[in-house]
Amino acid sequence: MNTDLSLWDFSCTVYSAPQVQSACLYLQDEYHFDIPLLLFCCWSGVRYGAVSKELLQQSVDFSNDWSLRTVRALRSIRRDMKHDYKPEWPIAEETWSQLRDQVKALELQSEKLLLEGLEGFLEGRIELKPSSQSDNNEYEHHIDACIVNIEACFKYFKNIRSSEPLVVILSAVYPSCREYIQSAIQKTNGDAS
Repeated sequence: MNTDLSLWDFSCTVYSAPQVQSACLYLQDEYHFDIPLLLFCCWSGVRYGAVSKELLQQSVDFSNDWSLRTVRALRSIRRDMKHDYKPEWPIAEETWSQLRDQVKALELQSEKLLLEGLEGFLEGRIELKPSSQSDNNEYEHHIDACIVNIEACFKYFKNIRSSEPLVVILSAVYPSCREYIQSAIQKTNGDAS
């Protein structure tokens, strides 16, 4: 994947890959993964390699604070609105649906701002480590860095019952390395799936 992509563009590219959206939603709903933070871990691994625990902790703190006040609050409102319309209200259901769409757009904008903030934590603090696009060993180094970053940010990483959602996400970044990704994640968290 192109290491010149901004975190937002990287995230949009990865998220649009087959099966990634459902893998992300599974991790978000089942394990409360902060998906923008997860994509940040992948992007930073690709772009910079393993990031220091200090910078990752600052990123986690920012992400938690920002998400609590914006992303999660807006997501909760949007999800509640999906089933909360009451036909007896003097507002058309279409108007309610349009309002829900506006909340969804705000949620997406808040995620974009979160990603821009996370990217800002690393800009100028860490050196770019571009990968050779043809060298699988270099890919493996970056995949390992992604996994190290994820493990540092998500303390419950080892509690995931199946590595498949993470394999799907990292395979969207490195499609030719799926087998290595599976092996590396299983080694890290002792997953037998």
